[in-house]
Amino acid sequence: MQRVMRNGGSILAPLVLAILLLSAAASARTQFARSDLDQTESPTDPQLAQAYQYWRAGQMDRAVALVSPLATQGNAVAQFLMGQFYSTGEGLPENDEQALQWWRKAAEQGLAQAQNELAVALTDGRGTTADPAQAVEWYSKAASQGLAVAQVNLGLMYLNGLGGLRQDDGVAVGYFRKAADQGLGWAQYYMGVACFEGRGVRRNATQAAAWYRKAAEQGYVDAEYALGMLYSGSGGVDPDYGIAVHWFALAAQQGNQPAVDAAQLIVPTLTRVRPRAGLAIRSTPDAAASTVETADGREYAYILHSARDWLEVYLQDGHKLGYISTAELRGK
Repeated sequence: MQRVMRNGGSILAPLVLAILLLSAAASARTQFARSDLDQTESPTDPQLAQAYQYWRAGQMDRAVALVSPLATQGNAVAQFLMGQFYSTGEGLPENDEQALQWWRKAAEQGLAQAQNELAVALTDGRGTTADPAQAVEWYSKAASQGLAVAQVNLGLMYLNGLGGLRQDDGVAVGYFRKAADQGLGWAQYYMGVACFEGRGVRRNATQAAAWYRKAAEQGYVDAEYALGMLYSGSGGVDPDYGIAVHWFALAAQQGNQPAVDAAQLIVPTLTRVRPRAGLAIRSTPDAAASTVETADGREYAYILHSARDWLEVYLQDGHKLGYISTAELRGK
């Protein structure tokens, strides 16, 4: 991944070089994702519906007590949940072998989420001997049912030529797009990677930025970082340090250290203001927004953008984003 920016035409070569050295951290990572419990359909069985409520409330003992007998009776969703409980150690002792057995029971009944879980376990060799070829079969079954996470996983198998598949960027991107069109941030990120690197599609940095933004707006940290890199170097879009730091700051708040490092390189080039003591830094350019941090008179804020009568700022300590009213800034 590379990057870019706007804000004044002079870009110091050492700064660009330093940012380029961070680019390796922005490369797409091959990571096979698991199914989200919330992706299962709302259970119609009253007992299972109650178990879901207990699970969401963190009352795992009660959830397991309701799910276990249903799983034994052959309920596929309950079997999937038992696999999740054993896999995560929530409500039951962590046991990958037991998790695999329950997922297989549900997968054989056609439950897409369980098919994906079984495939991920076979890919990683978790609870069983790794078998990428068998994993492809289960990913394919789940993907054919429209499960977005399985579509991305199958795309990654094609992207990397795993499980006996012929490496094929075009097929991989086809699966990424199916999942991205369902709104899955992880898939939208991979679409951004494909567009940026020209893998399976024509290289187009503008399209890459659009896909990254879709994922970043859902809080997907890799996409936030990728957008920062795109706007802070030479990635084929109009450069803008302010936009870059905006996304770096959001990624930094999620613990992304490369984003912290990159932002610190760019921040000194931005316009600085020293807010007066007690000035409210708001979460959105809206007078009714909740205050996220109050700058005291000793610290600097860095101006990123202006929006109507508000200035978007980045507070270096803690990497907080917020907005200052220009009227407040002038003391009016």
